Amino acid sequence: MQLTLKEELNFFKTNKKELEELSQKNKSKIILCPSFLSIPEISKNIGSLNLGAQDCSDQISGAVTGQISAKSLQEVGCSYCIVGHSERRKFNCETSITTGKKANLLLEQNLTPIICIGENEKEYKQGETKNILAKQIDEVFQQIKIEEIKKDQMLLIAYEPIWAIGTGLTPTSKELEEIFSWLEAFLKQKGVFYFKILYGGSVSNKTIQSLNSIKNIDGFLIGGSSLDFQELKKIVDSCYCVKF
Repeated sequence: MQLTLKEELNFFKTNKKELEELSQKNKSKIILCPSFLSIPEISKNIGSLNLGAQDCSDQISGAVTGQISAKSLQEVGCSYCIVGHSERRKFNCETSITTGKKANLLLEQNLTPIICIGENEKEYKQGETKNILAKQIDEVFQQIKIEEIKKDQMLLIAYEPIWAIGTGLTPTSKELEEIFSWLEAFLKQKGVFYFKILYGGSVSNKTIQSLNSIKNIDGFLIGGSSLDFQELKKIVDSCYCVKF
């Protein structure tokens, strides 16, 4: 809700050509996740870019007023969908179990879920990061039929330390190296093999160079910085680690 419907459509129309050129030049997969109202219009002109949604229902259909079905997202042209974002957890009291149910429905509709996990500031300061992430991952994958995940249904796991979102703060390079190495090993231990790991949390032109140096980061979930096209352009131009 940073932009209105008209502002979103204008942003897309104004910058689409350059976004496609950025994607081709840097061999980067750019996924746009606008608000629901913008999706149908953007879908008609998405071109070589990729379209996602910011959320979906944990039900495929039925009496769930105000929700959006994964099936409808697939029908309107989405290929991706964010689930479990920290703001959904905070403001809508959503849990990792709910996130897992949504991710499973997305996979059934051949959409790629972008599954968000992350700890808050108190948990980070208490050294509980790995325990919190392990619990969230366990609860998410209790709801997903892991054995049915196909190679072309790559899961995107987005680590977003809640205390870093929009604050300009990021974990140290050493901390991120450790966390991403652990995440990769932990997911494989759970029997999850078709995945890529993203980082979200104050991704900006100022932080991208140090973030790029972190092993096992396959891409980024960019929030506020994506609203300024010139800032976004600098970030994408600096992204040499994107691997999916």
